[in-house]
Amino acid sequence: MKIPFQPSFQVNDKIKTKNAISVAVNPFKKSVEFYSIENFDKNTIVYKSVEFSSKLYSDEFYGELTNCVKNLASFSMAKEDCFVTVILPDNAVCVNTVNVPNINRRKNEEAVNATINGLYKNLSQLTVNKFLATQSKQLATYSLTAINNKTVRKITQSFTEGGLVPNGITFYSNALINAIGALSQQLKSESYLYLDLKLESSTFVFVANGRATGFFPLPFGYSNLIKPKLVQEDMLFEHSVAELAVLNSKEKAKAKQLTTMSNDENEEDSEDSALDAMFGEEEGTTPDPTSSAPVNIKSLPKKQPRKLPKFMQRPIPNNDDDIAYENFRIFVKWALNLIASNDKLIMQGNPKAVYVNMPNELDFLYDKVNFESAENGIEFLPFDKNGISEKIISSLELYGGLYSSQMNKTNTFML
Repeated sequence: MKIPFQPSFQVNDKIKTKNAISVAVNPFKKSVEFYSIENFDKNTIVYKSVEFSSKLYSDEFYGELTNCVKNLASFSMAKEDCFVTVILPDNAVCVNTVNVPNINRRKNEEAVNATINGLYKNLSQLTVNKFLATQSKQLATYSLTAINNKTVRKITQSFTEGGLVPNGITFYSNALINAIGALSQQLKSESYLYLDLKLESSTFVFVANGRATGFFPLPFGYSNLIKPKLVQEDMLFEHSVAELAVLNSKEKAKAKQLTTMSNDENEEDSEDSALDAMFGEEEGTTPDPTSSAPVNIKSLPKKQPRKLPKFMQRPIPNNDDDIAYENFRIFVKWALNLIASNDKLIMQGNPKAVYVNMPNELDFLYDKVNFESAENGIEFLPFDKNGISEKIISSLELYGGLYSSQMNKTNTFML
């Protein structure tokens, strides 16, 4: 019997306070970062950071998190009168889009709840927030955000034991867009694609009418824009790992089918061989534990720069600015590809531009990329940082977390 969709948490509009705290778990820096503000006065902002060493979401991590929070809680003012937001990495949540026939509000709600029941077989373990993103005469489009209840419970327990009781949990991309909306009236209710560039990582966020509706991370950042060295994208990270995982899973499944004749009791998860491949096992034959059939494990070859045919090659740049632009075109390609391949997100709000947050010394790139705007079909524009302190710009997600009780509440899981 399927469990009917029932959100565990509701947005609490009764929480009214002028003081706020946000605490972010940063997996790249392996740190827990703290931000507080009084009366939403930017001059009162306090920033602190404590490092952790354990694997994210492991039992050791939650114990370490409690100690980190204890250290950070001593910096908080009037803890009883603060709205405390926990900001988790994007991979802690799932975002999705559901279309249902547009009949009336009650029928739409029934249809979307039935669809959610069919989508998530582990619905009893999830909390799902939803909102009506857009509707036409035929369709109603809902945006969903889901989180695992076990994660919520353990995060809440760690923070409470650390002396900082959380009021809500949100995710990195949503906190970023909260900050943009709080700092820019122009973008508060706009639809756009946002590119947040850190030194060694970057994140794309789809924004529809001021709400974060989707995100996509990349494992490289603006460090490649400040080096006078031309880079190739296929050398930055491995695109083929996912494809390789599927191939190896199929190989193992095929071997089992031949020897066990689909004996379900003896079948193992076929992810093992994929994981072996991803961790660089050499090519060879590995026997299946439940059978004698050999399995050919495919491995990734040693990385080599991709060689393009001559007609696809661009002129080799001869100065640092042009090298930076060639490297920036990797981000441009990803932006255009994301826009072209995410129709459901585009339906909620067609991006008017790609807004980018990167160091000011790279602003010359906007003129170069917008020279090709007719071909690209969209402009790349800087996020206006005039008059905003470096303390805020360097930690936009933490600043945005301070506004979780006021903005984009459906992307925050209220406790």
